[in-house]
Amino acid sequence: MPLTIFNKLHSKYYDLIYGKKDYAGEALFFSSLLKKYGRPGAKTLASFGAGTLNHERCLLKKGYTIHGVDFSKGMVALARQKIKKERLRRVTIEHGDIRSWQTDKKFDAALSMFNVIGYCKNLKELEAVFITAARALKPKAVFIFDCWNAGAVKKDPPKTRFVKFRRGPTELYRLTDATPFGGGETINLKIELMEIKSGKITGRETEKHRVRAWKLGDIRKILRRHGFKLALACQFGNAKLPISDKKWAMAIVAKKP
Repeated sequence: MPLTIFNKLHSKYYDLIYGKKDYAGEALFFSSLLKKYGRPGAKTLASFGAGTLNHERCLLKKGYTIHGVDFSKGMVALARQKIKKERLRRVTIEHGDIRSWQTDKKFDAALSMFNVIGYCKNLKELEAVFITAARALKPKAVFIFDCWNAGAVKKDPPKTRFVKFRRGPTELYRLTDATPFGGGETINLKIELMEIKSGKITGRETEKHRVRAWKLGDIRKILRRHGFKLALACQFGNAKLPISDKKWAMAIVAKKP
């Protein structure tokens, strides 16, 4: 989780860039897993990599109380503005690193949504996140997260993409250059953003993201090492479908004893 990501322009326009994402449907999927595998009556959630709280806003409607943690100060600032502007209740957020975050509270569940786990660079960092989750959870609580499936990413690696967005008189250009390395399980993403207002360039930003895809076997080993049981591994969005080399996103439910 490098320091050079989700900076000024990227955080400012994050909700515009992902405005068509089905946050409500994805939150419903996470909620269904929580109800099936989690503690009975679970209400308190820790959200790892909460960003601008788009999933969390949907989960609030289900009656949960949520505390978010995010590495980007810009995203945390925007999330707090959203809490104030929309008068959201039962949700808080703080700046922090989920590899080392500590709290005196114990939660009914922990969630990590939108491939936050992919920003762990190696097995050591992934293990650090699992340690954080184990420390923050009550007995029989679950840690639910999604991530990229290494087999699928290697088989069908990401391509370079250019997308244009508009918000009123403002245009945003986003060029993403994807380069696989490390056997194809890690993707270097160079993201270039250009802000244009009234035909004039008013902002530029370049970020370098390193996103890791994971093997289920590696996830299972680390979970077991820290007392978790792998309760479910499925295609993201459908708990009935096993993970597949034809679908990038997978969902994991890990349960504490």
